[in-house]
Amino acid sequence: MKYIFQLALCALLFAACSDNDSDHEPPTPPAPIPGETPMPLAKRTVLIYCVAQNDLGTLAWRNDSTEIANGTAFVGEDNRLLVYVDDARLPRLYLFTAEADAQLVYQWTDDHYSTNPEQLKSVVQRVAQYFPAEEYGLVCWSHSDGWLPSSNTDYGMSPMGFGIDVGASGNMNTNYDSHGKPGSQMNISAMAKAIEESGTHFHYIFFDSCLMQCVESCFDLRFATDYIVASPMPIPYDGAYYTHMIEDGLFADSVEHIADTYFNDVNTMTTHYDDYGLVISTVKTEELDALAATVKEALASIDWNAAYPDMEEVDRYYRYIYDYFYRPHYYDLQSSIKHLCSASDYEAVCQQLSKVVTNMKATPRFWIGPYYNNYTYIDTDNCCGISMFVPQEAYARNAHLCIYGNHNETYKQTEWAKAIGKN
Repeated sequence: MKYIFQLALCALLFAACSDNDSDHEPPTPPAPIPGETPMPLAKRTVLIYCVAQNDLGTLAWRNDSTEIANGTAFVGEDNRLLVYVDDARLPRLYLFTAEADAQLVYQWTDDHYSTNPEQLKSVVQRVAQYFPAEEYGLVCWSHSDGWLPSSNTDYGMSPMGFGIDVGASGNMNTNYDSHGKPGSQMNISAMAKAIEESGTHFHYIFFDSCLMQCVESCFDLRFATDYIVASPMPIPYDGAYYTHMIEDGLFADSVEHIADTYFNDVNTMTTHYDDYGLVISTVKTEELDALAATVKEALASIDWNAAYPDMEEVDRYYRYIYDYFYRPHYYDLQSSIKHLCSASDYEAVCQQLSKVVTNMKATPRFWIGPYYNNYTYIDTDNCCGISMFVPQEAYARNAHLCIYGNHNETYKQTEWAKAIGKN
């Protein structure tokens, strides 16, 4: 959540999808577990999935759990709020309703990696089976770094990009597991597959975590949800203010209220956020295939393998530096196309972006780090609030220093790169 794990301490100190739609129709939901009785149908069930067996599992989770409890009155009689949390204690599932305080509805008897896609699928299935609703919302709460692969694949899972789970013997304060490596994470494509296989389609997925509004991750998740609400930048350590988010966000008729509420809180609650700033947007996933086709046409004449584009003047949400483990630049998609393509191609992409991005809120200035006084500025009139990877020579030159390897080569494996013809 909340800033990338190396920087969380700093923040405390300083304030594989097919192109065939028929392949992605939801499977039949699993049969109920014998002996357990589902609750009556609700209007909306929201699941907050907290991967908190990391440095966020102490102060940040305590604050957010209090905010959630204070927001219980706003859940509404026709809605339900479920919170799955995996921190220093065994994983557990709570139910929040307008009529009652938090109720422990399920307790796992052993520790497990909540970044395992199978665990996510299992939790989603349990929620849908016993807390059924006309529609569902999912909040993903943890650390994240978008589409990037993980430096840790010790547990037999594919490369990963959401959450950090250090395991029962790991060090939550440092985010390292018992082997001295970064805690286990979840690949976004694996997350999408797990959700699709669960039999539950989400109305929205809200990422209360860093760097998740990247077009590569959105494209992976396009069959799992109708909307994605997320930020393309490293979000504040405190993340969303959940009392307000429950009151006017997670259960609102319009998904755009989630972004609006988050943005308004960051701009007005100075005791929580100081002058951190925020960029957040809402993506309509059914328009992403058309966006890929439009971007492919716009970039058709550009051969990234022949000459790396000069992106010095392009707006970005994240910087490629040693302090950030050589994660790549996260360039704004609209700003990138404007810089790289003709005026007519840029206009075509912008027209499709207007269908993809249903809501964007941005402060012109926001914290980018790594130090407390490092801020950056973007042209909010010519940015879309979605990041996009563009290959750079430095990624190949410094691959031996980067825990993720050569970003230029790793990127080619993404479904988005394949869709726009840059694999």
